[in-house]
Amino acid sequence: MSLDTSPLLVNFVTNKKKDMKVLVKIFALVIGCIGFLNAQTTYMVESSEMSIAGTSTLHDWESSVNEVLVECKFNFENETLSGIEELMVTIPAKSIISTKGSIMDNKTWKALKHEEHPNITYQLKEVTSIEKTPEGLIFVLNGLVNLAGVEKTIDLQVTGKTLGDEKMEFQGSQKFIMTEYEMVPPTALFGQIKTGDEITVRFKVVMGAGKS
Repeated sequence: MSLDTSPLLVNFVTNKKKDMKVLVKIFALVIGCIGFLNAQTTYMVESSEMSIAGTSTLHDWESSVNEVLVECKFNFENETLSGIEELMVTIPAKSIISTKGSIMDNKTWKALKHEEHPNITYQLKEVTSIEKTPEGLIFVLNGLVNLAGVEKTIDLQVTGKTLGDEKMEFQGSQKFIMTEYEMVPPTALFGQIKTGDEITVRFKVVMGAGKS
């Protein structure tokens, strides 16, 4: 007696064809996603001006920050900056250079405890407000700063604007009290010259677009 298995074979072949179609669709979707990811725009620091300024019993002082690393993700509306979604800033402590020479640099690095904590960092937690102005947007950013190994949450006001040619500029300033971060304000001449406890960080950073 013969057994007719042709319906089973047809069903098997049909299912295989369906499975192949599904696999082809999944493969196409994966390739499409990879292509999309590869086409995403990343932003890099094109130029930066950052300084740390303070006072002392002898004269005011200022140091330049020569290296600023930024990881970020922005929101846009009609090709214009509309928000900041992610932001991480890293400043190597030894990139802070004074006009007063290496003696001041070493005192600054020591105050920052650079051997144990080589980087100063700021990580965005949330954007608490955005204000539109004729010059651009004013952001209030709530984030976590790590200075000399001490972490604190701060509110940072930043002005951002679109420059065109896929470039954006951000600028602002922030005051810090060194002793609040367990830093010892530097001294000189056996303590006769003392720096003030308050310092001011000022910055202007231009971010440019590039393909990842």
